[in-house]
Amino acid sequence: MSSVSRVLSGHPDVSVAMRARVMAVVDELGYEPNMLAASLRRGSTMTVAAIVRDASSPFYAAMALAAESALRKAGYAMLVTSSQGSPELDAAQVSQFRRRKVDGLLLSVADESDPATVTEVARLQAPVVLVDCELAGVTGMSAVLCDHAAGIERVVEQLRGLGHRRIALVAGRVASRPSRELVRAFEATCGWLSITAVVEHDVVDPAGAEAATARMLQSRPTAVVSGSAAILPGVLHAARAAGLRVPADLSVVTFDDAPLLEAVEPPIAAFDRDPVAVGREAARLLLARIDGGPPETSAVAIQFTPRASCAPAPGV
Repeated sequence: MSSVSRVLSGHPDVSVAMRARVMAVVDELGYEPNMLAASLRRGSTMTVAAIVRDASSPFYAAMALAAESALRKAGYAMLVTSSQGSPELDAAQVSQFRRRKVDGLLLSVADESDPATVTEVARLQAPVVLVDCELAGVTGMSAVLCDHAAGIERVVEQLRGLGHRRIALVAGRVASRPSRELVRAFEATCGWLSITAVVEHDVVDPAGAEAATARMLQSRPTAVVSGSAAILPGVLHAARAAGLRVPADLSVVTFDDAPLLEAVEPPIAAFDRDPVAVGREAARLLLARIDGGPPETSAVAIQFTPRASCAPAPGV
């Protein structure tokens, strides 16, 4: 029994002949180790979890894939689930993974101040890495945060250089860090650049974006920034309904890039989080915490990709 155990656990103190004999019988019997029993012995499931706001989002899909690849190399399996923007699902899923005794959790919550989510995360004994979000009242967690402020500042400066002096922003829920940072930095940057800022937030779908953009177009902005690629169709529909041409009458920039944005006419300018960099860094932070390291916070830069939808203001 001890020889078989050493072979199956990869112990080096086994002869070549013995290893061959054991593996031959393993193949003959079709034996598979009981992972649950092994996890009880070593006090580790070798499993981590990731809860994201929207698994269908290109950003979260690519981020999760990059994190899973890095964690797999370290011997961990990763379970991925989505809250679909529901704080109730966030809390329920954190509770479920706590009962499953996962070794760590990557977390991007729908509502950063939701009491049930905060309570469940505080009860979790495993290390947590926050992915581009904050959680009110919970300490001791690592985080990988994107520099949204620097990203939107660059966009506004780019638009100002093209002659735009009245710019609109359609943003998502300010209960989440990305939208909150976009609104805060957008208003601040427009203020010190003497640009008129027109803002609508808590927009969650294309229909809401279309209605919000239609309202903002009444104040005649020459450029609109969409808070995400998911709501961008609503922005474009509102511009078309108002008889505005992109970019001749209205420049358009969106947050979160996607391959389709290069294929539309005109191609849409975008500022973007690097999902691969975020996923890899989140995995690194989680592995460091599992190994007993202290909580860390890492920053990931925002990239800006200028395209034809971003042009000089009318008359400039």
